[in-house]
Amino acid sequence: MTYKQFLEKIKQGVCDFMGGEVEVIMSTIMKNNGIFMDGLSIIEDGKNISPTIYINGYYEEYKQGKSISSIIYDIVAIYEDGKLKENINVEFFVDYEKVKTRIVFKLINYKKNKKLLEQVPHRKFLDLAVVYYCIVLNDVLGNATILVYNAHKTLWNITEEDLYKKAKENTPNILGVEFKSMEEIIEEVLTDELHKKKQDENAEEELKAWLTETFSKKEEKGSAPMYVLTNKTRIFGASCLLYENILEVLGKKINHDYYILPSSIHEVIIVPSWKEEDPEMLKNMVKDVNTNQVEVEEVLSDEIYYYSREKGELEKL
Repeated sequence: MTYKQFLEKIKQGVCDFMGGEVEVIMSTIMKNNGIFMDGLSIIEDGKNISPTIYINGYYEEYKQGKSISSIIYDIVAIYEDGKLKENINVEFFVDYEKVKTRIVFKLINYKKNKKLLEQVPHRKFLDLAVVYYCIVLNDVLGNATILVYNAHKTLWNITEEDLYKKAKENTPNILGVEFKSMEEIIEEVLTDELHKKKQDENAEEELKAWLTETFSKKEEKGSAPMYVLTNKTRIFGASCLLYENILEVLGKKINHDYYILPSSIHEVIIVPSWKEEDPEMLKNMVKDVNTNQVEVEEVLSDEIYYYSREKGELEKL
């Protein structure tokens, strides 16, 4: 069965499973970095919003032997679990005065998102693009986000500069900033795993001792320490690079010029240049991580950046 036939089979199967009393819509959705996903939405009569369920991964499961009926059951189960019990009033998004305090920014790759950038207000930053979205606080949706398109900008009768100024004010206030050593981040992740597995306190103490020993050995070998810069939610945290005076503050905090490694759209890694680091080695490391460890749509850049305290400038190497 071809992929196109698979999509049709799933669409019809979901419609039949739901008793034909719903509208099943299959659409192609453009995600970050030029990735296109096929999404299925189930629209019940009288409802104005529905979760989108991405189908692409199910085709691989089908080719590996999973039955169509099992896939349809999974999709319906996801829908039932995620559907909203009431309609959402989206009229608030028409009024700029009602949304302007919730507009924030994020960083994405410029070249990989050219099609998207044709549709959204943006500005270039190094090899990246600044785009805008609105954080919606809602009792039903929780914290949802809506990307700002050119149509919104026209509707609100504002400029990209207006969006940038408002986002530069809002983003630090709403999302905050988090700057921690790599050691602290790794300890947090591993400790959380221990707690999930309900390990005893001795295991946690052994973990801390191992981390201390490991990072001490790295320092003895002359390896530069690494820090992680993100926001409090750790979502779209690379945008912290745009905060007012943040680059200068980081330079004072670590008392060195530094390299910035764009590890993903969610965070960047700060490496002090207190020894002769090899920029090509750092760039190759970023490329390797992007290729083997980061989801394609979460890659920020294969480039690296350098901040000079004397010049007060950030440059792409």
